[in-house]
Amino acid sequence: MNRTHTVAAFGIGLATLLTFASTAAAAPPDLSTAKARCIAEISERQVQLDTLAGKATASAELTDAHEGTIVSIVSAAKAGLAGLQTEIEGDTDGASLRADCEAIATEYRIYALRTPQVHIALAGDRTAVGVAKVTEIAGHLQEAIDAAAATGKDVTEATALMAELQGNLGAAGSSLSGVVDSELGYTPADWNANHSVLTPSMEAVRAAATSVKAALANARAIVAELKA
Repeated sequence: MNRTHTVAAFGIGLATLLTFASTAAAAPPDLSTAKARCIAEISERQVQLDTLAGKATASAELTDAHEGTIVSIVSAAKAGLAGLQTEIEGDTDGASLRADCEAIATEYRIYALRTPQVHIALAGDRTAVGVAKVTEIAGHLQEAIDAAAATGKDVTEATALMAELQGNLGAAGSSLSGVVDSELGYTPADWNANHSVLTPSMEAVRAAATSVKAALANARAIVAELKA
């Protein structure tokens, strides 16, 4: 092909592309495809909500109050998403459909807020159970220390370790105080305003778990000291 024909062919190709782009831009959106995509997103979130509810009801450590709160959150979200799906199915224009589809995330925040909320609650209550168990162990160890002291054994080190153990338990309790109740109270609007709203709760539960592990280490050290 010579230069004249090449230029001519390029011109025809460019004109065709521009015409196609113009036609595509002017064409009405495929509402059916968009609706199907949004409904699929709702379905995925409904499955996730069922999973969260299942984890809550299956947990042996979660308190009844926290389980009830989670079940309530899940039920409300499922009902809200079902209603939103009905609205999406009835949308007749792109603007309304777009707004309703955006609401799937902005009004419910199933992955960004609700999922971590449940996980924090599970971890927090599990750690609280750990605090209670180590507290019971500490009571038995104190009795053992007192008994050893009564026989004339030097319990200076064991007593110091017990003080550390109690300090770690106190720190764990302080870290957990009110955390789960507080974090379960956050709403999608709270997350929309502050994406880090759950960070303090996660850090508090993590700190409490670290303190419980330290208390357990103290307990083991006390046992070793008493056996020495």
